[in-house]
Amino acid sequence: MNHIGFYAKFDNLEDLERQSFNFSYARDVVTKDALQLKIGGNIDYQVKVFHNDKQIFTDFSFKDFNGFEYRIDSANAKDFNVESKVFDLSIGSSLLYKNLVLGVTLNHLNTPDVSIQKGVEQFTNLSVNAQLLGFFKVGQNLTFIPTAIYANQKEDAFTSLGMSVNYKTVTLNGQYEDLNGYTGYDFGVSVRLMKRHLLNVSYRTDLVAASVGQSSALISATINSTLFKPKKELEGILDKIKLVY
Repeated sequence: MNHIGFYAKFDNLEDLERQSFNFSYARDVVTKDALQLKIGGNIDYQVKVFHNDKQIFTDFSFKDFNGFEYRIDSANAKDFNVESKVFDLSIGSSLLYKNLVLGVTLNHLNTPDVSIQKGVEQFTNLSVNAQLLGFFKVGQNLTFIPTAIYANQKEDAFTSLGMSVNYKTVTLNGQYEDLNGYTGYDFGVSVRLMKRHLLNVSYRTDLVAASVGQSSALISATINSTLFKPKKELEGILDKIKLVY
């Protein structure tokens, strides 16, 4: 159970309070030597309150921390001082068979109305996403991890094909992405030190149409560290998880 709450301030909007109450539950349905099936659900309940009676003189839009987009119409500013309550439901499952993992998730099953204006409906469309991932070891220290991701929401379709190569504490990864015909690439290298520190350097291009050709790129570097050494019983699990980072 998670709760997030904060105030947001925009160029022409103040004192917007947003809170999110999130509850997730999952359980194993099938557990065998080579086969594991898990099914779970997620409930997200959000409350958004605008505290002032100020009028909005320009049209604008913004997104909250869950990606919901809100469009504010200045012509209906008198109805903007409202309290909005949004209930959102998602379900998902994961299937593990030997060295293959398949995950499928359905989001916004109840297609909630996320508008924060009275008399204005803005329904969130049902979205579907699936991910297929594999672990293939070559020798003692070399592991190949191919991935395939597909997501669809109404007219938007996203596809990603990637490959990671892990050798001891070093991981090389590459990814190709396509969103409605706009393509991009993502390459990176990660190095884990003493199981507590992770250094990552990545190179990513923007999604652009094939006819455009050249696109802008972003180079970034991050360092993540943990303060405490993990418990002994978790080290084996962490060794497997680190392969995908």
